[in-house]
Amino acid sequence: MANGTVRRLLWPAVAAAVVLAAGCAGGDVFEDALSLADSESAVEFVGGDVDVGASGAGLHDLNRQELRDGPAVQRLGVARLLGDLGVMEMLDSYIVNIPTGAYFLHNFEIHAAMSASRIMGDRADDEARIVRDFEQTVLIALDGDALNRRPAPTGADRLHDAFFEVFEQCGRDSPWPEVKMADREGNAAGDVLYLDPALAISMYEYRELQHVCGRYAATYPTLDPEVRDELLASQRAYFAQGMLDRLDNELPVVEIPARYQAEVDDLRANGW
Repeated sequence: MANGTVRRLLWPAVAAAVVLAAGCAGGDVFEDALSLADSESAVEFVGGDVDVGASGAGLHDLNRQELRDGPAVQRLGVARLLGDLGVMEMLDSYIVNIPTGAYFLHNFEIHAAMSASRIMGDRADDEARIVRDFEQTVLIALDGDALNRRPAPTGADRLHDAFFEVFEQCGRDSPWPEVKMADREGNAAGDVLYLDPALAISMYEYRELQHVCGRYAATYPTLDPEVRDELLASQRAYFAQGMLDRLDNELPVVEIPARYQAEVDDLRANGW
């Protein structure tokens, strides 16, 4: 990216920081992650710290729960990814590839997507509400208790290491190189509950950084594609079966919207 040039981003609220990063040496993984986010978003958002709540709070003032559950969730990258790609493609290309050791990221992104889908469905017509009900069912299935306890896939250690190698390097290459992307201990990782004020990063910016870096890390760019697919196969199959079981056994029966029918049929035939 040319110095001083800000392209259309999935992550618009940090445009000024991206300009700063463009003038710095390195930043390769962060730039690659931004390129992926940019290529997937068909929506351009302009402006920064707009009011998003009844209290007049701006995006940079909101805490973790307010971002995940309040109206501001619609400004998060995962919500726009859901709107642009649809729930099936979003899951296929991102969520079901997150390793078990990064469940904290899986959990936040799933719940933020559920909040965004619910808000949009509540405001729309009957057809949009059918889409919302389907999306809610699918997202809940991938965050249910049984899936939380999913068995570690073959090669879990290698998946974990490959994911976090990219995820954490992306943070180091960002405008906040000292930021801690996760609390890690062995092959487990948890959410960072405290952000050092000296880093000058808001919770909104931090969540978007995690999204952009996590979305890219879940492509496993350091692994050979065939190796990556082999290592992910059992995890992806487990998620597919859990989602289909939920659709088949949910009462009342959940209608599959026309926009998702072909994808669900393909999932039944071929899995993820």
